[in-house]
Formats: sequence, structure tokens, C-alpha cells
Amino acid sequence: MSDERTQDLMETLQDPFPRPTGFSRLLILRSESGPSMAITTILLLLVAIVLFALRTALFTEEAQVPSVAVQAVSLSEGDREALDLEESTSETVVEEAEVDSPSASAAPPTKEVAPNRRKPGSLDAPELPGPESPETADAEKQLADALGKLRRRKQKKEADSRAKAARGKAKGGVPSGKELSERLASNGAGTGDVQVSMAWNNGNDIDVAVACPSGELIYFGHKRSACRGQLDIDRNAGGPTDLSPVENIFWATGDAPKGRFAVLVKHYANHGFPDPTGFIVRVSVDGQTREFRGMVTANQPPVTVHQFTRR
Repeated sequence: MSDERTQDLMETLQDPFPRPTGFSRLLILRSESGPSMAITTILLLLVAIVLFALRTALFTEEAQVPSVAVQAVSLSEGDREALDLEESTSETVVEEAEVDSPSASAAPPTKEVAPNRRKPGSLDAPELPGPESPETADAEKQLADALGKLRRRKQKKEADSRAKAARGKAKGGVPSGKELSERLASNGAGTGDVQVSMAWNNGNDIDVAVACPSGELIYFGHKRSACRGQLDIDRNAGGPTDLSPVENIFWATGDAPKGRFAVLVKHYANHGFPDPTGFIVRVSVDGQTREFRGMVTANQPPVTVHQFTRR
């Protein structure tokens, strides 16, 4: 028997069962290790997954939620007065953290928020200027100026409209005595012991007035006197209503007092007609008549036309 044959036979005798190789060997190892090794491996994997999930969740929550520090500060009485606050024992200031990134080693930087300076009970509305503030005074002045312009514009427009619809025709010059009589008759002027009449030839506002012996004045603002005189015709007040105007003041028969009288003429307002404006005044006292002519201009003092004494 050869040496190789002899060696194989000896190996067979020493290890009668052949050793598995390849995949068969791996299956044998798994069967030998038993189920404990597989279970341990699965448990380790589960623990690793849970730890990773917890770490991720904690990291995300810490990054998203900033921390806020609240510090209570007690203010002195002087500080409260400087801040215009109501008297109290203490005030609280809130410090709001500005978080750039989560950090466990250092506190986040903070920015102080100023306390609310509005008094308790105040509304979230802008404060209006007081009734005597410069802003209010300026606004009232601007409003008054605007209303004044609108009023003047309206008055001018109304005056122009009245001028177009006014009776008669502006002749210019001074009316004659005959024209004065015609106008008095057409307007139903009153007569009596004393009568003072005036006429002119345009749409300006000319006024006649009489000072009574008692000192009382009869004019457009006081048409009836205590001594029984009265202004019964008044033309072109506030605008031209008549381009052949006339005015009249009289005391009925038996009503005129004794004493000193004065007749005055006043150019009250120019309504767009040429100035100076000529006028005629007639004064009749107990049947005696006198006529006076003159010229007046707007914004001048009253003119005394005539004075007489009734005995």
C-alpha cells in the first residue's frame, strides 16, 4: 500500500465525519449559536433606533423654542415720575431673548423692552391736540379763513344775481327832486310831521339815518324809535335789489317830538358800481321842505347833511 493511501486512511480514522464547507458550514454555525444571538442583535438595533429618534426630537425642539427670561425691577419714585407712571409699589420690565442658535454653555443675548407709558384705561388711539394747543388754533384759523372765502364768494355771486334782476336802470349822477318824489310814491313811503327821504342811482348800499332829540338813532339796525319815528323803506341792504333806490324815515302827524334833529348819510357797502355815489336828501318839517345833494364813498365816516330844531 502506498504512502498517500496510508495517510488518507489514518485521517479518516482520526475524523470519521467530514467537515462541512461553504454554505453548509454557515448553517451549522447559526444552528449552533441558537436563537439568543439573533434576538440580541434585533434588540440592539431597536435600542439604537429609539436613541437616535429621541436625540433628533430633543435637538429639534430645543432649536425651535427660544427661552425667555423675566426679571422683576423695582423703580424708585423719581424713576416713576420720569416715566410718567401711576404711583405703585413696583413695575415689571420684560426682557425678551433674541435666540440665534441653541447653546447650553452661554445665556442668549437679551434686548430690554420699554415699559408701556400709557396711563391705565387709555385706549390704543392717537392723542388729539388739546382745545388750546397750537395745532388746534392753527386748524381753527384755517377753517375760519376757508369759510370766510366761501361766504364772500357766495355773497358776491348773490349780489351779481340780484344786480341782474334789480329793478330799474343804473343812471349815474344824482336823481332829481321829481325822481325822488316818484320813487317815494311808487314805494308807498310814509309821511307826517317830519319826513327825511334819500335817493341815488346805482346798486350800492347807501343809508340815511336821523338822530332824535333824545339821542336815539334811527337807522337800518334800529328802524323804530321810542319817540315814534320809523325807517319804512330800506334798499340794497346786502346787495343790489334796486337800481333806482330810495329810503325814507318819518314821524306820523302828531308823533314827532320837539328838539334838535340831525340827518346823516353813510355809504355802507359798494356792490360793484362806480364811486363816489351821488345822492339827494329831502327834509320836510311841518310842511317846509329842503333838498340837499352830495357824494359819498364806501368805508368813509357818516356825513352830516343837515341839522334842524323843531319847536
